[in-house]
Amino acid sequence: MKKGIFLVTLLFATGQLFAQGTVTIRGRFTNPASDSIFISHNNSRLVYDPTEYKAELDEGAFEYTLQVREEYTPVIIRHGRHAAELMVQPGDSLEMLANAADSTWIPEYTGRGSDRANYLAKHAATMGLLDRYAIKMQRYLSKDARSFIAGMELEQKKELDYLEQNKAGLAPAFVSYLRNSYKYFTYFCRYQYPTLHEVIANKSYSIAAIPKQNYDATRDIPPAFSDSLMGLVPYRLYADMFYRMKLEEAGFLNDSIDGYKVLDSITVLAIKNMPTATAEFVVAMGLYSSVRTIPVKIAEERVAAFKKRWPASTYKSDLEAQLGIAKRLAQGEKAFDFTFTTPQGKTGKLSDFKGKIVLLSFWSTDYRQCIQEMRAVAQMATKYTDIVFLHVSLDANEAAWVAAIEENKISGVHTREEAGWKSFLAKIYGVQALPTFFFIDRDGRFALKRTPYPSQSGIMAPTADSLLAKPYTPEEPKDKKESAPKE
Repeated sequence: MKKGIFLVTLLFATGQLFAQGTVTIRGRFTNPASDSIFISHNNSRLVYDPTEYKAELDEGAFEYTLQVREEYTPVIIRHGRHAAELMVQPGDSLEMLANAADSTWIPEYTGRGSDRANYLAKHAATMGLLDRYAIKMQRYLSKDARSFIAGMELEQKKELDYLEQNKAGLAPAFVSYLRNSYKYFTYFCRYQYPTLHEVIANKSYSIAAIPKQNYDATRDIPPAFSDSLMGLVPYRLYADMFYRMKLEEAGFLNDSIDGYKVLDSITVLAIKNMPTATAEFVVAMGLYSSVRTIPVKIAEERVAAFKKRWPASTYKSDLEAQLGIAKRLAQGEKAFDFTFTTPQGKTGKLSDFKGKIVLLSFWSTDYRQCIQEMRAVAQMATKYTDIVFLHVSLDANEAAWVAAIEENKISGVHTREEAGWKSFLAKIYGVQALPTFFFIDRDGRFALKRTPYPSQSGIMAPTADSLLAKPYTPEEPKDKKESAPKE
């Protein structure tokens, strides 16, 4: 799950790119709340790794230029407690004026693209930001499947009614874009229901099984595929999930005999039944998501097969990069050594723990699942006193991080990467989801292909016991081996 199970937003941008061009955004804040603003946008279809830019205000003014690759690219501007949302096109040149002291903050825009910008500003003040649409589904998750569908359709109707009442001055293409956004995002929210309903019901992210009735929320979603919609983020989310949910509903799941059959089946179905660009994306997305969980040799073969079938694909570089991470983090590879500083100001290195089993955690207080898993880590630490628990926070807020450690009694060694997701350490360890865990063996090597969540006690306990039971035989330094005399 990317950045926690509930964090599914319209900023998630992941085939054929519609267009490329430059967008310029200039602005001025009266009564600025601080001396800077933060701007974020994402240009990749497979990878959620948004460009995040801090712009210093010069007497309240700023200017930012970005390159975009889609017909419409979501951009978020944050200043103090305010957030502004844009949907920009190549060639847009916007002028923004906003009073940061106004609690009912509605920025005003002029210039090319201002019709969309002013609509979204009023929409944010009245209905909320577009990327809050997925959050609205949470109020219906505890209900039965049919009531959940009714709730999501009600939210969709509210948005469409607002669009119909306020579409004057908008280009028909943008109106169509928004209509399709709500349609396909509602489908995607319904795909989330079977699992998230159980999470809510069980108050846990560890789900043993999903009841068949949960799939009533997904059963009648139609195969509404069209390559003309590939520039639409919710369409890509929908397409990626379509066959996965059909197979899951039928009980066609991965198992120990054939751990790749779902991925293989989705690939076959996508190529057979989806239009060209949609199929290419779905296969690429499935491969990107699985490369790090399947054996490296098989991952190499599958990436090579994808490149042979789609030699000009724009996804090749992302797949190759993901394969590189999989090789770097493979079982038996040396874990990257790093220096850390604790909240108390003490410093150390990962290599200081050589000879011990280490559970390395990457987490953040921003995500509910992280807090739940770190509570499970705290319970685990009381039993496994011979394991070193080393926790790396990606929190931006130091105070919130320290408070969470104390409140949840999370024992172990703690450190924080101020650069968060953009930190070198997060990138070198390939952190693409939170929480992420790595078991590191006594020789400082990755002990497993995939480390289970601490809350999965039925898997985690025997895994930890097995690692602790292995005797420690220190590796002989390579230079000694090379210089040792031959008999």
